[in-house]
Amino acid sequence: MKYFKCGKCQTPYKIDESKVTTNQVVVSCTNCSANNIIRFGPILVAQSKEKVKQFILKEGVNTLGRNTKNPVADILIDDEFVSRKHAALHIENRDNKIFISIEDSGSSNGTFNKNKVRLKTGLKYPFLPDDYIIIGLTKLTLKIN
Repeated sequence: MKYFKCGKCQTPYKIDESKVTTNQVVVSCTNCSANNIIRFGPILVAQSKEKVKQFILKEGVNTLGRNTKNPVADILIDDEFVSRKHAALHIENRDNKIFISIEDSGSSNGTFNKNKVRLKTGLKYPFLPDDYIIIGLTKLTLKIN
């Protein structure tokens, strides 16, 4: 069970996650009738100097790249030092446990872990919620709901 509060009136309610089959649920508050969107699963947080953006990750491969006129990635980062197809996040569900890894896709400026070590192209590295990754001038972290 997960416990939530209505975003409008703060009425508490709970959701049985075992009955949820999607990564997003809309719940109408019984008190004020407000619609609340509840997201489940991992979320990628991209933080640059100017802003912070969040992206819901889907199971399978999520490609990361620069936001251009003709984007080629699933997740678009506003950073001129990010390649058009920079890296890939792999989300695997094994026995109801989520495993997340990151792989550099041959980017020009590289993908770096929190120890400032450049990841080798084509190899998958574990990406844990307490880790962070740097692509271009953007810091990537994970949030698990």
